[in-house]
Amino acid sequence: MKSWWCAMSAAVAVAGAAAAPEQARLYGARGLQFQGSAVAAMQDGGSVAAGWQSIQRLGMLAIRFDPAGQPQWQRVIEVAGQQVVVRQVVEVGQGGVALLGEIGPAAPERMPDLLLVKLEADGTLAWTRRFNAALGTSLFPRDLSAGADGSLVLLARQSVAGPQPTPSWLARVDADGSLRWQRRLSMDASSAQSLPDGGVLVAGSSDCPGSDDCAAWLVRLDAAAHPVQDLQIRVDGVYTYAASARPAPGGGWYLAGGTAPAPGRNDAWLLHLDAGLAPVWARRWGGSACSSSVSAFAAVPAGDGILMTVGCYGGTATAARLDAQGLVQWEASPDYADLEPVLKVLRIAPTPQGGYVGVGTVADIDLPVRLLHLRSDAEGEVPRCQAIRSRPPALLDGGVPALELRAATVGVAGDAVTVDAPVPQLRSPRPQPANACRL
Repeated sequence: MKSWWCAMSAAVAVAGAAAAPEQARLYGARGLQFQGSAVAAMQDGGSVAAGWQSIQRLGMLAIRFDPAGQPQWQRVIEVAGQQVVVRQVVEVGQGGVALLGEIGPAAPERMPDLLLVKLEADGTLAWTRRFNAALGTSLFPRDLSAGADGSLVLLARQSVAGPQPTPSWLARVDADGSLRWQRRLSMDASSAQSLPDGGVLVAGSSDCPGSDDCAAWLVRLDAAAHPVQDLQIRVDGVYTYAASARPAPGGGWYLAGGTAPAPGRNDAWLLHLDAGLAPVWARRWGGSACSSSVSAFAAVPAGDGILMTVGCYGGTATAARLDAQGLVQWEASPDYADLEPVLKVLRIAPTPQGGYVGVGTVADIDLPVRLLHLRSDAEGEVPRCQAIRSRPPALLDGGVPALELRAATVGVAGDAVTVDAPVPQLRSPRPQPANACRL
């Protein structure tokens, strides 16, 4: 029996009735608009979908689902007089949840800070922290990962005035939210993964404003945040960036990124590097199969293989399951037929059962913006629900890119980012009935 489901939610309207895994359920209410932005697969087989109010951005949203797709709890986190946007969500410990987003005054000229929120396994608020950048700069969240000790690694891009390169800000906070260390990196980082030894694996690109001479950059830091390994990579000698890096189960690293081989086109690629950062194999997704071009979102180990997520700009993300040798087992792209471009699946995360959970946004002329949450089976299939379908996108061309490896040393320095605790309002709205969408 397949165990999959999809759910559309307007954030404060959640169905309470039980449903069989084969049933797709539609959760919604009029007059509410929420946008999906992050998703996490939980150890117990459930998931957490996160988003925010799409117009005024007055509250972070988190909805906890059980393995059958039924909501267990939902929370809206608000801070008086502030706009908040959630960008990342991860599981912490046994069922806890951490959310990372932006916070700033409700004004167009706002300079956002970072907001980190920790929820307990039952959805109660544990603590919040606000990270304030120096005067005249701002912090934009890029990544969040959890350590085995309950600590959290935060990554943000720090905007600065003028033409100088934009640095990245990296920090680790303890399980109680206290700051352990913080560093400023001389690179444009996109991904930061906590490692079992207490170190951090960072992926991004060399910062090259106004230039095409950008290279993907992989950096490994030790537990004290000192660089111990780093390498810059160019693919086919053109503009190259890295989107994410993860440890490979059999040793070494998975690195996902993209290139710009021609104006208006991007290709996505996935590299398996050994422990010495030498290439083991490479795979590529070509932009010609999309309406415009593709971007690599993430490459996450899943069982004995890897789940690669690739997105068409202005369209839907594609999930591809590869084995340990980089050979494709399946590809799937949930889409919203006949309404273009109303569905954007922004994030996909692997499940322990071998499929994936996804979160995105659905909107059309007659209905409010809704948060979409879906789950696939082990073959990547998602059932039909409100015209959602799975189709093979044929994005993978299997070509092995030519690699150019550079020796490099990332600059690391301390940074004066201050931390305080904003006073949030935590809401848990009463669930409302929802319409069923049967297969």
